[in-house]
Amino acid sequence: MRIGPIAVAIALAIPAPVLGQRVHRHSSGDHDWMEECSRRSRRDSRGRHCEERTMGWRSGSGQSLSVDATPNGGVSVSGWDRDSVHVIMKIQAHAGSDEEARELAGRVQVSRSGEELRADGPPSRRYASWTVS
Repeated sequence: MRIGPIAVAIALAIPAPVLGQRVHRHSSGDHDWMEECSRRSRRDSRGRHCEERTMGWRSGSGQSLSVDATPNGGVSVSGWDRDSVHVIMKIQAHAGSDEEARELAGRVQVSRSGEELRADGPPSRRYASWTVS
């Protein structure tokens, strides 16, 4: 499995001590991203699938978070006065058809081990790839 690019938005508090990944098609704050992601260009006839997942956990004061964003990811961070971390992952997959892209996105896993967050998924091939941002 390869490590995909990931950009993490740490923004909102979560009530539970640890939450697993949740899939949702879009939220009001990211509606523009979802719309733009789903739009096909004239030059790209491949199937496409876009989704957001969220995860979160409690975090003590002064703890750090390391994000493996290789090869070209990024991170956006917002601070606050709460003891939790909320992560929004934007997953985009391209393949031969929309159904293949949806299946490919479903095989992408974002995991947290201690203070490290990373994305893993199937290797890219000629007309199939995925990203997490």
